[in-house]
Amino acid sequence: MARVQVDGSLFLVALPAAPKMRQSDDGSPAVQVFNSVTAEAMAVISLTEVSDGRAQVIKITVPESQVPQGAVPGTQVRPVGLVCSPWGTPGFNGQINTGLSYRAERIELHTAPAPASAGQAQPKGSEAQK
Repeated sequence: MARVQVDGSLFLVALPAAPKMRQSDDGSPAVQVFNSVTAEAMAVISLTEVSDGRAQVIKITVPESQVPQGAVPGTQVRPVGLVCSPWGTPGFNGQINTGLSYRAERIELHTAPAPASAGQAQPKGSEAQK
């Protein structure tokens, strides 16, 4: 299936990262998911994006080691290498269940730029364009 590269928007952490678990259909206990190439444990973090007065929460799968300690609810973060993949599976009564899955290489904490010092003059007009 096609994958869609997602831009580097800022998100707010809604729920902290937790181990990604997979439940089998046979009723056996859930097991943690590991990357099939690197064997690294995977985590899921819930992020909120607010755009045009609407909020959307998405769950992003990311390697556990790539989630910073400071990624707590309310913190601004940027998913790096975020990819969105559509999926579909057969469902109940012949219906097809579809959705989107999100995966990122890592999560970075957003640090706001330092405000200009009150003692420094800010360039104005044509000086600002130089």
